[in-house]
Amino acid sequence: MIKGSAAHDEYLKWQDYMKEESELSAQLNKQYIAYAKAKDAEGLKKTSAELAQVTERKKAKNKQYLSEHRSSLISMFVFKQFTGYDIDGDVAEPVFMAIDERIRNKPLGIEMAEKISIAKRTGLGKIAPEFTQNDTLGLPVSLSSFRGKYVLIDFWASWCMPCRQENPNVVRTFNKYKDRGFTVLSVSLDTDFTKWESAIVQDGLIWDNHVSDLKGWESQVVPLFAIQGIPFTMLIDPNGGILGTGLRGAELEQAIEEYYTRKK
Repeated sequence: MIKGSAAHDEYLKWQDYMKEESELSAQLNKQYIAYAKAKDAEGLKKTSAELAQVTERKKAKNKQYLSEHRSSLISMFVFKQFTGYDIDGDVAEPVFMAIDERIRNKPLGIEMAEKISIAKRTGLGKIAPEFTQNDTLGLPVSLSSFRGKYVLIDFWASWCMPCRQENPNVVRTFNKYKDRGFTVLSVSLDTDFTKWESAIVQDGLIWDNHVSDLKGWESQVVPLFAIQGIPFTMLIDPNGGILGTGLRGAELEQAIEEYYTRKK
């Protein structure tokens, strides 16, 4: 974006519009990192919940901005902020279609249209796409082999600091529910086997299910699940159906607890 251009001027106005939420997010992220370093589980849980609330406020404001600026030069950029890393196709599509057609037909718009299409195929209630990757021993592991269990597919990488900061929450969730038919399938976007394996040990990821094709962002799972960033999670039911995406921290535990409560 060229400084002084019309698009840049619009971007600055949008930044000012989102200033309060952006500053609060930055503050909470600092708190989250501090709690992670201190291994303060309660602090992490509290901050995760507060971050989730701020994220919802951001989504609401970005949606409002798009409704008032259909032809904005930065509308597709704002749309990406609205969808976040884990696109809900059914929610995103009407917002996307309300954007001026000329903007939607540009390269970024075409790219987002494809991601929405993929997201709709991987929406709540849909059967999660099948994939197979090798584990740390070089043995193939398929998603379908976990039928009969609740599975959290956790897309991460050793080089991803937000992923590493979130790992204590995943470990805590695994330990809490592992004896109730729940497990984790960690899918790494690493390219270096040694760094991947070392991170598994360092972060205490004690479950057996760690896979990667070691292709980084060229991995088969990136387009398959329309992954825009990591950490990214998908919770799968015993029949392979998608129960939720983008669940982390307290939100993840709450979701799992709700499903087990329904089973009683």
